Amino acid sequence: MGGGFGLTKAYSVVRRFGGRMWIDSAEGRGTRITLRLPRP
Repeated sequence: MGGGFGLTKAYSVVRRFGGRMWIDSAEGRGTRITLRLPRP
């Protein structure tokens, strides 16, 4: 089991590079996490 900091770290990286992060969750369907980062 993780410590629960994975999404916080991912969000920090996304923000640092000017990207966006979406989280979509539904019971019985699971959770989808989408990260978008700008191209260099």
